[in-house]
Amino acid sequence: MRDFGWAAFFAGFGSFSFMLLIPVTVERAGFDRVTIGLVLSSYAVAVLIFGPLWGALSDRWGRRR
Repeated sequence: MRDFGWAAFFAGFGSFSFMLLIPVTVERAGFDRVTIGLVLSSYAVAVLIFGPLWGALSDRWGRRR
């Protein structure tokens, strides 16, 4: 169970660090703050919508023991 905790930590850390780089990259590309907000919020909405879907698919066709 401890290994799962480390895996979850690094997965969350990787996602969070990527989210920190998006505003800097988009701002350097010349987009305004509203566009940056839309990009970040679209990621959150996609996770909200597709997270349960991926979970259900994983439960149905996931690795069998």
